[in-house]
Parts: sequence; C-alpha cells; structure tokens
Amino acid sequence: MKRPLVIAAMAMIWGIVLSDVSISHLWGIMLVILSLLVLIFFYWPMKNISSSFVLLAIPFLVIGYVVHSYNKFRFENVFLSGIDDEITVTGRITDDPQPEKGKTVFTLKADKINDTRVDKNALLRVSVYDEDLAETLKYGSFIRINGRIKIPQGRRNIGGFDYKKYLAARNISGTMSISEESLLILEDREAFWPKQAGYTARRHIIKGLQKCLSPEEASVMAGMLIGYTSDMPDEMEENFRRAGLSHVLAVSGANIAFLLFPLLWFLQLLGLSRKLASAISFPVLLLYIFAAGMEASVVRAAIMAGIMLAGNIFWRKNDIYCSLALSAIIILLYNSFMLFDIGFLLSFAATISLAVFSKPVSDRIPEKIPKSIKEVVSSTIAAQIGVLPIIAYNFNTISTVSLISNLLVVPLTGLITIMGALIAVTGNLFLPAGIILGRIAGLFLKVFFLLTNGLSSIPWAEIRTVTPPLTLIAMYYLFLIYIRFFHERIEKSVSRPLLAGIIVLIGTSSIIAGTPEKNLRIYFADVGQGDCILIRTPKGKNIIIDGGGDLRDEKSSYAGDRIVVPLLYDFNMTKIDLMIASHGHADHINGLKSVIEKVRVEKLAIADADDPGLMELVSQARQKKVPVERFDEGDLLFDDGEVMLETIYPLEEKELMPDGNKESANELSMVVKLKFGEFSALFTGDIGEDTERLIINDGAMLRCDLLKVAHHGSKYSSGEEFLKHALPSLAVISVGQNRYGHPSPEAMERIKSNGALCYQTLENGGIMVKINRGGRHMAVTTAINNH
Repeated sequence: MKRPLVIAAMAMIWGIVLSDVSISHLWGIMLVILSLLVLIFFYWPMKNISSSFVLLAIPFLVIGYVVHSYNKFRFENVFLSGIDDEITVTGRITDDPQPEKGKTVFTLKADKINDTRVDKNALLRVSVYDEDLAETLKYGSFIRINGRIKIPQGRRNIGGFDYKKYLAARNISGTMSISEESLLILEDREAFWPKQAGYTARRHIIKGLQKCLSPEEASVMAGMLIGYTSDMPDEMEENFRRAGLSHVLAVSGANIAFLLFPLLWFLQLLGLSRKLASAISFPVLLLYIFAAGMEASVVRAAIMAGIMLAGNIFWRKNDIYCSLALSAIIILLYNSFMLFDIGFLLSFAATISLAVFSKPVSDRIPEKIPKSIKEVVSSTIAAQIGVLPIIAYNFNTISTVSLISNLLVVPLTGLITIMGALIAVTGNLFLPAGIILGRIAGLFLKVFFLLTNGLSSIPWAEIRTVTPPLTLIAMYYLFLIYIRFFHERIEKSVSRPLLAGIIVLIGTSSIIAGTPEKNLRIYFADVGQGDCILIRTPKGKNIIIDGGGDLRDEKSSYAGDRIVVPLLYDFNMTKIDLMIASHGHADHINGLKSVIEKVRVEKLAIADADDPGLMELVSQARQKKVPVERFDEGDLLFDDGEVMLETIYPLEEKELMPDGNKESANELSMVVKLKFGEFSALFTGDIGEDTERLIINDGAMLRCDLLKVAHHGSKYSSGEEFLKHALPSLAVISVGQNRYGHPSPEAMERIKSNGALCYQTLENGGIMVKINRGGRHMAVTTAINNH
C-alpha cells in the first residue's frame, strides 16, 4: 500500500464507528482489541510482501475511538448542570444570525451560566421568536439571554432523524428557545476577522445578486455560488431534487474549481508565477469557506484545493486518494461527529466514486461520442454509483432522469457560476455593468430553469424506494470494491462463478429484507402533539390511523413530510391498504395529506358523522382518485384473514350522536377495534368521557390488550368506568410538548391503577408493539429509553 494516509483514514473511521456503537467503554475496548487482533491475524502471514504502512491502522484506530468517546462525553455533559431551572447565559454569537419562519436563529458560544464560567466549547443553538432580529444581531456580538437549556435528543422514532448527531456535527450541545424580551445585547463585540470578512462577503454577494437578477434567479445563483438556498422557493428546490440536480446547489469541488482556476489564470496573466499565484489564492480560499457556511462538502473541497495549491507552491504532485484521506482525517479530528453528517457522506462518497469509476465508465463509452459528452456521462454515472445507497437510505428517492438532466444542465453550470461571481462583484461596485451581466446570465438561467422544470415534471422523474438495510448497503459497497479492484485480476474460471454467487447473495438478501415479518406490528409514531399509528399485518398489508400535523401547516405538513412518510419507507410500507382519519383536527389529519400526495393509498375511511374538519382531506383524496368510505358502529373496516378491524363508534343510532356543529370534533372520533388471534387493540381518537359513556351504554365489547389512550392523556378522557370495561394490560399515549397539561396526572393515575403498563411518546419516542402469531405475546421496543 503506497498510500499510508488512506490506511490511517480508514482505521480512524473504524475507530469512530466502534466508539459510536458501543454501549459501554468495556464493550468498546473489547471491540477495539478484537479489531486489532483481526488486523494482526491477516497482516502477520503476509508481512514480508505487505507494506509496513498497514501498521498505521493501529494508532489511528485507537485515535478514532478515543477522540469520539471524548466528544460523546463532552457533548452529552457540557450543559447538564443548567437544564433544570430558568438560567441566564452570557456569550458571543459565533455565526451569522438567520431569519427562519418567524424566528431568528444563531449559534451562541456560552461563556457564563448564572455568572459561572463553562466549557470553552459550549455552543447553543438559540431561536428567538422575532424574525426581524436577524438584522440587529451580528456575528461576534455579546448577548445575555434568559431561558431553559434543552439537551438535544437523538432519534425520536425508530430509524428516524437523529437531531442530536446533526447538532453535534456542528459542535452544538444544547438548544434554547426564547422571546425577544429575554435577550439583551451587550456593548462588547469580538470577531475572528477572516470569519467576519467571510460573512461580510456573503452578505454582499447575496445583495449584489439581488440587485441584478430576479428574486428567483438570485436565489438559484446564490445556491450555486455559496450554497445559500434560504431564499429559494420550496417548489423550485423540490424540482432540482426530482431532476437529480440538488448537487448544483451544494458547494463542492466543482464550485471551487470554477472560481479558483479562473483566479489562478488571471493572476498568472498579470505576470505572477504559478507559485506566487497559488500563495495569493490561499486567503481567497479561506474567505470563500466562511462565505459558503463551512458545511462539510465545502471544507472537504477546500482542503483538497488547499493541498493542490500547496503542491503548486512546493512542486509536489497531488494524489486524489491521499488528498481525500487527509481531508477526512483533518475534519474528523476537528469533530468526529462529522462522520455521520449527510453532507460529509455525500461529498466523500461522490468524490471517491468519481476517482474510482469515472475512467472505467468513460472507457466503456464508444470512442465516436464527443469527449465533452463522455466526461459528463462518465462523471454522472460514477458519482451516482457512490451516492445511490446514501440517497436511498436518507431520502428514499432515486432520480431516474439524473443522467439526462446532468448531460443537459451541467455544461451550463460552469459558465453560470463564473458569471454569478462577476455579477456579485459588479453588483456592488458598478451596478450598470452588473445589470447587463445579469440580463445575459438571465438568458442562460431561463434555459436552466426550463430544462430543470421540464425534467422534474415528468411523472416518473423520481421513484421512491424503501430504506435499504445497512447490511445491504455494506454488501453493495463491498461488491463495488470487488468489481473495481479484484474481479479482472482473478482467472475467469473462478471470477465468473464467484461474481454469480455474489449477485445471488445480494439478490437473496434484498428479497429477505423485503419479506414481511410473521408477526403483527403496531407502531405509535412520535409526531409531537398528535396521533399517528402505523400497522403492518403478517401478510404485508399496511394500515395508517391518523398522521399527526399542526394548525400552522399550510401547503405541506412538517410531521407528514419529515416524519410520517419517511417512517412508511423505513418500515417497507410503500402502499397504504387502509387509511383511517379518526376526526378532522389538524394534529390528526394534516400529516395524512402528505401521505396521500406521496404514497399510494387504496382507501380512506372516515367516521359516518358530521365532521366538517375532514372535508379538505376528503377533497384531496378524491382528486387523487382514492376511494372514500364512511363507517359507523359494527362496520368491518378491514379483514385479510388474520387481522380484522371493526368500527365501534360512531353509533348507528344517529339521534344519540353529538351535533358536529355544536360539539368538538373530538367527540366524533372514529373508535376502532383490532383483532388478531387472541389479541385485541382499541384505538380511541380524541373521545372524552361523555362519548365513552355513550359507547359503554351501547353495549360495545371494549375488552382489549392494548389501548391507544384517548385525547393524548387528557383528564377529561379515559374515565374510570371506561378503563374497567377495557382492562388493557398495555396503554400508549401519543403526546408531545403542549400547553394543555397532557398527559394529565389524573388520567395517568387512573390508567396505572387499573393495572396497565403505560408508555408515552413524549418520554419514550416512537413505540413499537410486536404481537406474535396467535396474539398471545406482546413485545415493546421504544426509540428512547428502550424497555
């Protein structure tokens, strides 16, 4: 191995992974020792023919483990002393405050908590409920704030987004949400001048673009130049994603190359030597890093560009694999949590894949194809090979038009990026020239938009895929390594059957991964203050009861788009056989609108009651040609031969039902009973005690093993009489942070006094209940505080 840095980087990454998955230091140390023994076992017999650089893996594996273990401890404990009470934090703003949906968001380096000094690396993500403050607050300002620190939690749903690691990758250990009145701006200010210069350049770049381009054009140009997409319409960002062009809006090596190479050319044109031009370009590169926000892809590309410039200065030839390895080592030594950042993963996967596969792919394209087209096609295919599993795992989408869109659009990006840089400069220094350049660039951008919007509008432009298991992703990358580096070096008599065996193994694993489990799964998703229950039967049929949501949802639902739909693909629920909307309140149905938009739904079931809140959902379902059926007492909702769902409420006697125009929609909630062998579950929506008495007086069979507690644990639900009729052994409350006092101590006491074990999504995150065949045993797993 002639690339010791590659060995060091791989070993360091493995050490970080071992530390991250270890449940204790004892287990971690045992895994480290086991890894070192395996390394020595394979190295020792081949030490005479192997490079001694392999032994670099030993110290770097230990370094990776120790560094990440320290970082885990630090991030988890830096603010523990200040989380219980209202506190005062004094500190300095370390980034450029940004407006964000009615709030101003920034990072605060805490110096003191209640006049007590804290860790020098104690960073807080602060949200102030005043968007206009973004103009007042500045990078480097000292402020004093009052509030409560929250320690970010990890995954709140099984397989869901890990907010704690997301913040840790940005060195942030806690969060605070405060009002404007709780913030005091102090007179002092302290800023690192290169960073200050970068933020100033960023503001001037955005301002220069906005002066010379239309808002839509300026937002895209800002994304291409510095990765700034905050001003971009959501619909446009979605079009770029569907067309497989999101990478155009993320700063990478290509963006730096488009800006750095013209700068080097210009400096040499002025008569400077290559060495001096490279030296002058270093501070420009540093300025650009800060202007582009210091995201993982920017830092990786900048380090590699810095290595190239250093090579120019010292007349050393660059090696892309060593450059990538050194970039990874520097970034991970700075913050080992960056390994789990999606930007880091995509950036390195794409660049490594380009280096490994671009030439082999290009060599297989016919010679008669023009070189420029070959380069775009080969680089697009090579990059997609590397990032495909990462995109499928994190976003559950694959763009089918990516090759076509890159072939048509990428040739324009270099020219547009260079023109954007010129517009940003002239827009601030000489506006007439900027406007002229803006009009010329606008012509190219119109073609750009036309191609992007046209390709993204194709119905099959994007396909959705289930979340692939990590084992399958590992097998995929091992297969790529085998194909690229080993297959052609092995004799055909061996390589062909070996390749066939590997393909069969991967195919079999894929089939097994997609095969439904033989038990019944009921998952109570953590959607905040709302309800969402996902049910997957042993025969692979999928049912969803409610979908969470919020009154503030407008065109889309955060809970639906960011939580429920990804969960469906995590659980291999690519089609909904039955959707049940219990009643028309936003915290139950807004997320269902996202599901109807993005997942195939066979049937929507609603209560046969006068609930006007359901009309918008019903209208959307009919537009999507989803059959809508109304159900009341005794109606069979679903039956696949093993699992049956029956309606308990609303009552068949409509004269006994509450008036939907006078009573809350809570009292019109559809109540459903599920049966599976000896097991039964009761889902109660948001009904209150009055409705519970109606159901009891109607003679409904309420006895169940599992109870979905009504109305998020309200004290006006789950009455004593109702619980005595239901007698559940397990109760689940879907609840989030709220101002209503849910779950109430009274309801909790009644549930526990009736002998039920009680879980709640606020404390436990997502809750999975698995029921074995015959329905004789329940097993509970939670996303937080696993039982």
